[in-house]
Amino acid sequence: MPPRTRSGTRYPEWSGFLNEAELVCLEGMCRSDLGQHKRAVRLLERSSALQDIEHSRNRGMCLARLAGAAIQDQDLDHTVAAARESLRLIDGGMTSTRNRRQLRRVREGLRPYQKANSDARDTIELLDLHIA
Repeated sequence: MPPRTRSGTRYPEWSGFLNEAELVCLEGMCRSDLGQHKRAVRLLERSSALQDIEHSRNRGMCLARLAGAAIQDQDLDHTVAAARESLRLIDGGMTSTRNRRQLRRVREGLRPYQKANSDARDTIELLDLHIA
């Protein structure tokens, strides 16, 4: 049954999907698209922490976008951590073409760092294995 307000108004069924985690993720994705990568990283990190187990696909997308914003901000630690956590969800059975596409972009963003940074190199190898 669709959610109701105190006044008894019914909202559409899909509106139950727009919880705080989703709204924060959407803002983070928009901030990233606007080139505000540092702010996007903070928002996407917060959203991934708010996501519940029932929304692992959404969390995976949020983490992939977090990795993308972080690599744009040249924040390798956040990039590596978010990409690996997103891969962990993929290994757990979560499937999403959009997540894989985003992780391919992250992999390409990590390439300039692979010679000097072992975490970047290891993450590229993991991404190669899982999202070829």
